[in-house]
Amino acid sequence: MLIIHRIKLIILCIIYFSTGFARGRPDGQVNHDNEDKVGGNHDGDSDIDMDLINFSGIRKNDEHTRHILANLMDPNPVDPSHNGSLIISERLIAKEMTGLTNRSQANLISTTTPSSPDELTNFYAESGSIKGADIEMMKKTLVKLFSKARSHEANITHKELIRSKILDRLSLFTSETFCQEFTGRDKNGAIVKGVNIIGILPGRLRGEHGEGVMVIGAHYDTVATCPGMDDNGSGAMAVLESARILSSKMGDLNHTIIFVTFDLEELGALGSIAFVNNYLIPKVLNSNNVKFLGAYIMDMILNYDPSVNAQVLPRDISRAAPEAADWVRRNNNMGDFVAIWTRRKVDWHLWYTFEQSFNELTVPPANHKILVIDPPIPRTPILFDNYLYRNFMRSDHASFWNHKSRAYKETLHAVLITDMGPWRGVQRACYHEFCDDESQLTTYNLEFVKHIIDALVRTVVTFTS
Repeated sequence: MLIIHRIKLIILCIIYFSTGFARGRPDGQVNHDNEDKVGGNHDGDSDIDMDLINFSGIRKNDEHTRHILANLMDPNPVDPSHNGSLIISERLIAKEMTGLTNRSQANLISTTTPSSPDELTNFYAESGSIKGADIEMMKKTLVKLFSKARSHEANITHKELIRSKILDRLSLFTSETFCQEFTGRDKNGAIVKGVNIIGILPGRLRGEHGEGVMVIGAHYDTVATCPGMDDNGSGAMAVLESARILSSKMGDLNHTIIFVTFDLEELGALGSIAFVNNYLIPKVLNSNNVKFLGAYIMDMILNYDPSVNAQVLPRDISRAAPEAADWVRRNNNMGDFVAIWTRRKVDWHLWYTFEQSFNELTVPPANHKILVIDPPIPRTPILFDNYLYRNFMRSDHASFWNHKSRAYKETLHAVLITDMGPWRGVQRACYHEFCDDESQLTTYNLEFVKHIIDALVRTVVTFTS
């Protein structure tokens, strides 16, 4: 029976990858019967423009998710011979230091040449007292670092420049910063090199019995045609801003925080796969017997749209999480919430603590809401689970859920923080398009992101202290 079951799964996979997703047609056209406002219909008085809904965003999401699933099922999507080599740029911090405000407080020892301090670096370094996310700083970071495409296909020189600037930012607020190089293959099978950028804020238990590690991560790369302000400049900026805020807690926290910006997510989450399987498990968890506290992954968190019928959900998400679909319907299909994607009864401690922090920080007149979307994905998803819950595997958190290490038997707890990406408002048309640009830097959107960052920081402090 086991052999028959495996044959059925293989046949299912062949059909799936040869024809596309259930809602995609072989000719690449979108099936109009499977996208709708939650619980809605296609009658004449619907407020939703179906031509807008079925524009490029949803179709491109199908393609993107397919690439991620392929890599999750591939035993070696990242070249194991490369072994995720580390280019170290360590910043030595005296043990008695409990704060960090500028470069003069510590020496920087690097095997690479750090980028020159620019206006934003100085702005960061002179920030002094750190109390929470700073909207002006967030906006400057987004404009200076994440307003142009960061793709090896579009402009590799610009992408390398942004890498150096991200490394420089993290070196200001963490005691160790380094790059993890890896290789994978693009959609055409050509070998591509990726670089993850990692910063470590060590806890007081670092290297001792009982040490725990928490990860805050987001991808920084884009597709060639998209500036990627929301996807995923917003998430990468949030990692940097969280590091800035939490640096004031250096020496106060028991457990270690790892900040990471992933590369090549747009080629199927290759960066996070390399991070989890070539660095996190073998070099942190297994080598030091460290407890993994969890990972908060951010992918697209800039889009706040309280308009009625701004939010749609794919049918497979509505079926997998009917309670969440009902909530969206009762909320008049507004896109005024941040969503937490989690596995039911598996990652509950991560989403519950974040939800509490988020709600405690909700201050009128802002009406930011939070929605937990928790399909019954098992602790160790198999091939059929990944297909059944395919849209829930569409970002870097799935690399933690589906880690490939046989030497590490436990599941890696992780949740995704997102604005629902291609299923909300302007991103229904601008996902992976040129219009995902600076026009989204509105006051409402930035206040929304600030709320998310402040809640995340409070949550991480709860876990690590």
